[in-house]
Amino acid sequence: MATIKGNSGVVKVGVTAIAEITGFSVTETEGTVEDTVLGDVARTYVAEELPTWTATVNCYHYKGDTGGQAACLVGESLAFEFHPAGAASGKEKLSGTGIITSRQVGDVSNGAIVPLALQIQGSGALTHGTTV
Repeated sequence: MATIKGNSGVVKVGVTAIAEITGFSVTETEGTVEDTVLGDVARTYVAEELPTWTATVNCYHYKGDTGGQAACLVGESLAFEFHPAGAASGKEKLSGTGIITSRQVGDVSNGAIVPLALQIQGSGALTHGTTV
């Protein structure tokens, strides 16, 4: 079984890679609806069939990234691509439209590189595919 090394990951806004990424995560969730009936001996559930996704992107704050970081302002709805193993042809890709719900610059401290953290709420489906 092949494992994926995180140091190859890429996140794109549209077709532009976000600069200085230190890590990211994508979380998909699916709600459930109880369908237990009288006589059942345990509760049962079915999928709600309304999946959602969120993402967190961590990077070093870099003002020169005008097409990536600068585009990720709170309230913006943007097209994202998440490439866990890099963006080369044939590699796994998750893509979807998301809204920037939080943008945190800092902890700013003496002698440290300033971090930037983005929180994204998916709007619509997250597509699983491969890079062409």
